[in-house]
Parts: sequence; C-alpha cells; structure tokens
Amino acid sequence: MEKKGCLGVYLSQQNATAVLLSNHEPNINVQDCFSVSADSAEDPGVSLASVVARKIADRGRSFRSVTVALDCAFFTQHELHSEFTSLRQIAQTIRFDAEEVLATDAANMAIAFNVTATDQSGSDVAVFSANRRLLTDILEDMQAGGVEPMSIEPDVVCLTRFFRHYLEPSGDDSGPVLAIFSERSCYIIINPSSTKNAPVVRSFLVGSSQDKTSVLARQIPLTTASLKLARPVGSLLIAGRSGDIDYNRLAEKTGLEIQTIDLPRPPETGQTVSSSTQITDAGFAIAYGSALSEIGRTEKTDFRQDFAPYMGRKLVLQKALRLISISVTILMLAAAAHFQVEILKKNSYTNRLDKKLRAEYSDVMLGAKPPAQEPIPSRLKREYSAILKREKGLIGDDESIPAKLTRIFEALTSAPEKIDLKIDTITITPKSMRITGDTNRRSGTLSLFNAFKKKNFKILQQNLNQKGSRDTFSITLELSR
Repeated sequence: MEKKGCLGVYLSQQNATAVLLSNHEPNINVQDCFSVSADSAEDPGVSLASVVARKIADRGRSFRSVTVALDCAFFTQHELHSEFTSLRQIAQTIRFDAEEVLATDAANMAIAFNVTATDQSGSDVAVFSANRRLLTDILEDMQAGGVEPMSIEPDVVCLTRFFRHYLEPSGDDSGPVLAIFSERSCYIIINPSSTKNAPVVRSFLVGSSQDKTSVLARQIPLTTASLKLARPVGSLLIAGRSGDIDYNRLAEKTGLEIQTIDLPRPPETGQTVSSSTQITDAGFAIAYGSALSEIGRTEKTDFRQDFAPYMGRKLVLQKALRLISISVTILMLAAAAHFQVEILKKNSYTNRLDKKLRAEYSDVMLGAKPPAQEPIPSRLKREYSAILKREKGLIGDDESIPAKLTRIFEALTSAPEKIDLKIDTITITPKSMRITGDTNRRSGTLSLFNAFKKKNFKILQQNLNQKGSRDTFSITLELSR
C-alpha cells in the first residue's frame, strides 16, 4: 500500500496544478504531480475545481489531506494596522477593519490575514479578502468530486512557504527581496526566510504586454518604503518567467544587486509526462507550498476558517465517539434488560413460594397467622425444635408455658430470702405473665423486681400497696427478646 501523503492544489483562472508530497520530515519527496486546464473539461459548464477533483480521483493516489492555493486573481490584498498584538484579538476585530477599508459588506467576504510586524502601537497586518460565494462554489465543486480541502490559502502565502522550505532561516529583517513571475502574475516577497513574523508579500497580475522591468522598478520601492527595516534591503532575487527583464536598468532604478535563481522543476514521472497540460515552475512551487502546510507545524492564512471551517477530523472523531456511545448504551440497556428479566422471574418465583408458604403455615399452625416480625422459616424451625423437646419430656421453647413458668421460678428463687416472699397467684398467657403476692417491706419488693429484670423479664405494669405490716404487689411481665 502506498504511503499516505499531503496533496496541494493550486487553482488559477485557467489552470490547476496538484502536487502530492510524502509526509515524513525531513525527507519530503514528490510522489505525484499533474496539471489540468479549464479547456480540458468534456462539459463546457464544468468548473475547473470539478475538473481537478475528478482528475485527483482518476489518479487513484492515497493521501491524508488536501489543501488549496488560490490564485491572486481571486482575491485582493490590503495592509492594515491593528491596535492589538494578540492574534485572538486581531482575529476578532480584523473583519470590521477590513470592512471599513474596503467599503464592502463583510458578510460577502472571506477574510484571511498575516501579522507582518508588531510593536508598542499594535500590529501591521496583511489582509486578504475574497468573494465568499466564489470560495463556496470552489469548495462545493471539490467536495462533489470527493475531495475535501482542509484549507484555502492565497497563492503568495504558499509560495512563501515553499521558499522558506528551501532557503536558510534568517533571524533579522534585512534579507533579500524575492520576485517570482508566473504566466500572468508577479509575486514580491520581502525576506522570505525571516523567522520573526510572516514575510511581507505582494501579488498582482502582470499582462504579457507589460514591461516587467518597469513593473519591478515601480513596485519594489513602493513595497520596501512602507516597511520599518533595521537595515536597507541589499539584493533582489528574480525567479520564474523573467526572460525579458533588463537587469542593468533595473539595478540602476532600484539600487539593488540583481540575481536570478531557478525554480525547482517538477519531476518527470510517467504520469507527469502523460499529463495533458504542462506544469509551470511557479504553479508547481505554489502547489508544493500548499501541500507543505500539512507537514510539520506551519501557520496558515486560511480563507476557509472564516466562512466554512474544516471539520473533517473533528467529525470523524465525533462519529467514532457517537458510535462508541451508542454501542455502549445498547450493551448497557441489553444488560439491564437481561438482569431486569431475571429479577422479575426470581421475584415472581419468590412471591409464589411465599404465598404457598403462608397458606401451608396456617394449616400447620392450626389456623395461626404468619408472624409479622419474624421470617416464617425461623418461626417454623423454633416450633419444630419445641415439639422435639416436648416429645423428649423437656420444657420446649421459651414461648411455652412450662418454659415461662421455669423462668419465673428461677427469678423468684434468686430473690433474697430475707424479704419473706409470699406468692398468691401466677397467671400465664401467650403474651404476658401476671404475679401477685407480698413481702415484708417495700425494699424487698423492689429487690424482687430487680431479680425479674436480671432474668430478661420486662415489667409492663406494676402496682404496690401497703397492707398492715406487709407490702403487697401486682406485676405484669413479658419475656425480653
């Protein structure tokens, strides 16, 4: 299986160039590249975005991300000053600043920006504005072709990223001026390898009949004059389609040392050679720089973030979490339903047993009702033990009359002899016991009551009277549980 890479697409008015890069730093290789034109569409009504999306699908390449670079013919650039230095605050206010400068309803625009300089007074900001409807059409056409761009950036920003990848980093702001010519555009980049802020960039259309020497002689001083540079720019690097430039005359007018550099040419693979449209050097560099935005940590100048933020990865994560949540919920509901059914079955079985047990208890216990405070099995077990004891000639359980009478006699015999106890009556019922009698004094009667308490009797009621020299009493007792 092919390694997944990053695909960069450069869209101009007539042509589109795509470059597929491997996404393993530091060795970044071109896996594929091709170019198509609007004239190559079989249906004249099909947009260039649809054509390139179909071409990408036909190539059958595997990639993890797609980014788009937009030609300068589709957007305008303005230099603004913001009173803020925080990117968050600038992002919140830049739309209002741009609306004031452009005198256009911001609702119809898509805005992207770069901070090119920062000082105590605020920030210098390069603002790029494009028609929102145009970008929406491009985005929808590519989505219809199965391609989901993660970002849409100005071409000059992508071209700057391309040169930053190739040039040595520069810590100061006195680097060279870079001028790149494509078929219809010119790009000016001040110190493209600066590591402090985003480089100052400009892009504009250049007609085939225009004098490129005069264009550069006019535009470069205008661009550098607006900058606050610690040292003046010393050199001008020219690349791209610059064959008719008079370098001596340009050096005299700008006072800069002129050098030419060659843009890297696209690799000639079999698929590249078979491409119906020739790949231009500038188009290749711009598409290459667009693809670089997804390799490593790179700041973006993204139109899409303003009008239709990319949600692809977030949606994938949300769908996965939603699927997991639904699955876990279904499992929990199934488990809960299973246990609920089991509990209902056991409750039903228990209720049937309890109903049957209560009916049989009444039969066994000669019509007695089941105990309210004691489990039926425990009560039956005690009753069975009492029956066995009675059959053996023993007292039985504590609820039997012999057992209660024995406990009473134990309490009476434990009372002191000096109280001269005399018992008149002992009455025993299933619930209580009543004893009447007398002692020789009140203290003796109270000591008798204490003897009952020590034998786990609970005094429910007591009556004391003095009759001659004897202290009479009547006491109602209950066995403590």
